[in-house]
Amino acid sequence: MKWKHKLDVNMRMSKYFSFRTSGKKVFFPGCSLASGSPELVTKTYSHLKASDSDLGIWLSCCGMPCKKFVSTECHDDSLDKLEEEIRKGGVDEILVACGNCSKSLGRLKERLPNLKISSIYSQLKIPEEKKEIAKTYVVHHPCSARSDKSFRESFTRLSETMKIPLEKTEKEHPLGCCLVNSDSQKQKVNALSEKNLITYCGHCVQKFQKKIPSKHILQILFDMEGKLKNGSTLVGFRKIKKNIKHSDSSQKENLKIGEG
Repeated sequence: MKWKHKLDVNMRMSKYFSFRTSGKKVFFPGCSLASGSPELVTKTYSHLKASDSDLGIWLSCCGMPCKKFVSTECHDDSLDKLEEEIRKGGVDEILVACGNCSKSLGRLKERLPNLKISSIYSQLKIPEEKKEIAKTYVVHHPCSARSDKSFRESFTRLSETMKIPLEKTEKEHPLGCCLVNSDSQKQKVNALSEKNLITYCGHCVQKFQKKIPSKHILQILFDMEGKLKNGSTLVGFRKIKKNIKHSDSSQKENLKIGEG
């Protein structure tokens, strides 16, 4: 199946599906959020852009699936393509929503020492109309964040600012990797089946929500109901691109009306 993962990454990074607007600072939502909820990505970008009108968005793959499922060579090829785009667009800061993206793109700092990789969770503001959060949640830190203290802490600070009721658990990590299907993992999942789970990884939500009521922190931030779909990243990219172009067209039309 290595060829399939490689093909998926190449398609996501191709000129037919990837998409980047201009901006020295760009939001890089990653593949899982894009496939799970294009609407959530669009909402997050609009929210970030309200505080920074020059912010761009970049829809592409970070190349991590290559590293995990194909080869180091495949991952290096992906990084070459990303580096080319960064240089071409004059990008100097990338805002990431995914820990895997943070780790993979972080490798580019060896080639681009001035490149800054930042967590969106350290830059999000609470919407004025935000409802009080009634449910209590158990936190799941995704694998990628367990070795990335700053990324993990950005989530913790945001959850505290949002005043999300969090339940203390006996173990810091009550669940293992979402890709693991061992007997031990099944027991852990069953033990939390009556709880509410919060995390900051789209793929973890897609996996765990089958057995545990699970939410991405962005869903809670924007009061978005429903589950993250286990959809196509390519379709997700297309929908987000369409939403953004429609939004930009509407804003330009409103400016024309105002000027008239």
